[in-house]
Amino acid sequence: MTGRRALRVGVLALTGLLAGCSGTPSDSELQGAADARPAGLAALEAFPLPELTGWTVAAERTIDACGSNTSDQMFDETHIEGYSCVAVRRTAYELTDAADAGTRDAAAFTALMQIQTAFADLPSAFHPDDVPPESPAFAVNASPPNAGGALLVDGRRVQMTGYLQSAEVADYDILPIWHINERVGSDSGEMRDALMARADGGEFLVITVTLSYFSVQRDDA
Repeated sequence: MTGRRALRVGVLALTGLLAGCSGTPSDSELQGAADARPAGLAALEAFPLPELTGWTVAAERTIDACGSNTSDQMFDETHIEGYSCVAVRRTAYELTDAADAGTRDAAAFTALMQIQTAFADLPSAFHPDDVPPESPAFAVNASPPNAGGALLVDGRRVQMTGYLQSAEVADYDILPIWHINERVGSDSGEMRDALMARADGGEFLVITVTLSYFSVQRDDA
């Protein structure tokens, strides 16, 4: 094979590879996400949190979005691994009685344990090799009070986190980190301004529920 012919074959092979690793979602992926969205939003709405002793809802934000991650930097991030979508509900709670501000950490820990108890019978979405079977699906830490875990609910992965946060950062990192193709379906709006108006100088207990309702992994990823 001559040098010119070899170069041409190499260019054609690379072109084919790039075509197979398109940086945009396919029509079938977009349609699949659109078809799954109504059920995903309904499942999030139907996923209840227990009433938390000593806390009152101060603000809430719901958002749903889709996006892609990439696995190869060589091709200007066009080699995407697939396409996935989530529906998210983030709820900020304030202490019901401001006089209890001195016991905010203890009250937050108690509330997070209430959530753990409420979902104790649901299986973990983590692989058994990553989390021992005897570990709770929603794990709570006391100092500082925080929690996180992933549950399987009717075959869907539901991730939950809980933190004490200030009003300024209450909207941070509400969506998963996608590299490209992020598309927001709906967003009820940021909580920051509403929380700033209610802030007593302390932190809010922020609980985030992230429900995965569509995910496609490409065979060539």
